[in-house]
Amino acid sequence: MPTPGPPRFPAIGRNSFRGPRYSAIDMSIQKTFGLPAMKFVGEGAKIQLRMNLYNAFNKLNLAPFTFGSDSTVISSCCGSRPVANPNFGLADFNNGGLVGRTMELQGRFVF
Repeated sequence: MPTPGPPRFPAIGRNSFRGPRYSAIDMSIQKTFGLPAMKFVGEGAKIQLRMNLYNAFNKLNLAPFTFGSDSTVISSCCGSRPVANPNFGLADFNNGGLVGRTMELQGRFVF
């Protein structure tokens, strides 16, 4: 009879475990103001103001899981018996989040 080797852990296939979902809504608002006729710019001069909002509703997006982190390890070996990891598959809030709301303001002079 062969001697038993180290315990074997279940394997997870490629792309079968997904990390936290990412969702963000981007918006853009623009307003154009006409300018009165001036000698050096002509009658069609305008000023455009535009505001871009990325992740407009400031939704929390967690950073993706990293290989070998506590969230991706199924179990660990302590002695001869594997011990299940209670944090497997849970999002790690200590891992950090991605960038929140970002706003840009642009101005443009058209003549």
